[in-house]
Amino acid sequence: EEARSALAAHDFPAAQRWLDQARSTGAEDAPLASLAADLAAAQEAARQAASYVPESTLRRTRYVAPQFPELARTRGIDGWVDLQFLVGTDGSVSEVNVVGAQPAGVFEQAALEALRQWRYEPVTHGGQPLTQHSRVRLRFVVQR
Repeated sequence: EEARSALAAHDFPAAQRWLDQARSTGAEDAPLASLAADLAAAQEAARQAASYVPESTLRRTRYVAPQFPELARTRGIDGWVDLQFLVGTDGSVSEVNVVGAQPAGVFEQAALEALRQWRYEPVTHGGQPLTQHSRVRLRFVVQR
């Protein structure tokens, strides 16, 4: 029970310690095997949620094009913005951050405003929706 409580609290090291302790005291193998499988699945889900995947691996359900900044358009400036973000269990986008841009200070605001409106199919693992960190590069090219 202590291991299950630790697992529910996402305290994976404590869950593993309780599991190891139960094994060393001779607890039944079947419940321990089930708990070990649950622990491994929860650890994998947490690992996946913490890792960044390319946006192209996700299934986008709503797209809003970034507005090309007028000053950049009139000056003929092209560029890009790299963004990191979190896709929620409902497919919404949050925690959007700029991690790179060229040229700096030109396209970031347009990229942020657009990406915050995008939506995705939720990422699932074992039938359960998960949050997923992702990255995307938005390119800005002047139509000549």
